[in-house]
Amino acid sequence: PRVPPGVEVYRVRPGDTLQGVASRYGISVLDLVSANPSLESLDRLVAGSILYIPKRTKGLLVVLPEGETLVDLAARFGLSPVAVARANGVKDPLDLKPGDLVLLPGIQAKTTYQRLLAKQEAERQARLEAERRRQEELRRLAEERRRQQALAQQRAREARRAQAQQPQVRRVSYQEGAMRWPLSDFRITTYFGQRGAFQRFHTGIDLAAPYGTPIVAAKAGQVEVAGWSSVGYGFHVVLDHGGGVQTLYAHMSRVAVRAGQWVEAGQVIGYVGSTGWSTGPHLHFEVRVGGVARNPLAYLP
Repeated sequence: PRVPPGVEVYRVRPGDTLQGVASRYGISVLDLVSANPSLESLDRLVAGSILYIPKRTKGLLVVLPEGETLVDLAARFGLSPVAVARANGVKDPLDLKPGDLVLLPGIQAKTTYQRLLAKQEAERQARLEAERRRQEELRRLAEERRRQQALAQQRAREARRAQAQQPQVRRVSYQEGAMRWPLSDFRITTYFGQRGAFQRFHTGIDLAAPYGTPIVAAKAGQVEVAGWSSVGYGFHVVLDHGGGVQTLYAHMSRVAVRAGQWVEAGQVIGYVGSTGWSTGPHLHFEVRVGGVARNPLAYLP
């Protein structure tokens, strides 16, 4: 479009700001906004876009609409057509055609400027709030890490103390009821009697293993319970081996047997999970004799 004399076409460079461009040309940001009323932000300029710089006469730069003459436009803003024609370097107001840029001298885009100022402040407040939330989340995560580390250290101390104090276990003979390990690959994380994460007497041993690892019967017996427990065991199985001896397998991801079924030693009865009161995939294994929990290590090879 035709650009009025005294208005420079400036191509935005990377890193440019309205304030910086205005200062470079010795004009105010309001003058710059008035010459570029379609601006959407006081902060963000797109590199390569065009800014119009009013170097002589300051005013509102608009496009002459279709179906309107310079006389009509001047009247709408309460200006003299002659003064507008002079500011735009033409003698006859009718020399300007629809689509040409017209400088309206002395008119400022105050409403647009105030809207952009309000938008700028709202964006600044939003950034401050986002940063406050981010810092708050970082503090929360740091506190949670410290809490988890302290808890892990406490559990490690308890495990070392319990292991050091673990009495010599009298292992029973096969005839007395010896059993096989219910997992083939595992790590003991909690021993019998040790006070664990829930600060209660531990009535079995915990064997950590990957989720879905098959769990086998420690000894042949009949399935007495197979399903969900409402007291923290999650999915679990209880086997009755006769003579008052029972074994319990807890926190399963899935049960593979049903109540009343007979199983042989080594037969898969379920799979490692983390159901019930559990903090990770493992098997909680108990041995009960006459209804009383015994140390499973006394019955295992």
